[in-house]
Amino acid sequence: MPAEYVRVYESVVARIRSGEWPPGHQLPSIARLADELDTSQTTVKSALMLLGRDGWTRGQQGKATYVADHPPVGS
Repeated sequence: MPAEYVRVYESVVARIRSGEWPPGHQLPSIARLADELDTSQTTVKSALMLLGRDGWTRGQQGKATYVADHPPVGS
């Protein structure tokens, strides 16, 4: 079974790929994502860090997170 942060990561990527969250879209807060995905804020923070590293999102700690202007295509 994959780590919980992988589930969150994949959920966010799925929403980006589906067009629900287009480039430039502001993601919900960490608290809201944690609530929606029934997980901890720490888990969401870990997933968001990896999403940024992999080019799916952009943002700064303590600020809002947005879908990257050019998210990965086939990742």
